[in-house]
Amino acid sequence: MKGITPIIAIVLLLLMTVAAAGSAYLWFTSTQGRIQQQVSGRITSTGSNIQFQIVGLECKNNVSGGLQDNVSFYIRNQGDSIANDKNWVITLINAENDATLDSTTFNLGVATGGTNSTTVSFANTTYSSGQTIVVRLNAPGGGEQSATCTVG
Repeated sequence: MKGITPIIAIVLLLLMTVAAAGSAYLWFTSTQGRIQQQVSGRITSTGSNIQFQIVGLECKNNVSGGLQDNVSFYIRNQGDSIANDKNWVITLINAENDATLDSTTFNLGVATGGTNSTTVSFANTTYSSGQTIVVRLNAPGGGEQSATCTVG
């Protein structure tokens, strides 16, 4: 019997080690799953999937008798639906020296997978025909895209 006692002790120690490791694994995976669900709920509730693309951009100057400049474009939405919201920000930047020419807010809603068009007018902008302008759009709730146009 003296030779079997150490073997039984080793087997019991190994079983306790495996049981402790298994319990720790189960605890860590359940905690990780719970944390992922909480974080996922927060991200979804903020509507952070704002993905859009600027297409069909056109910049014109001296419209309406030379009193204002216009920027016309389409927005193609590839993310969550964007409500008809006045929190869109459009900024016009001189491509040559990165100087901000003008900035304003406008109202536009775009459904998921949809396309919507708009024209934004600027009364105080001083850009001229042939000038290259960077148009930067910031969507409500996040998301930013830039495109370049030559003033016509």
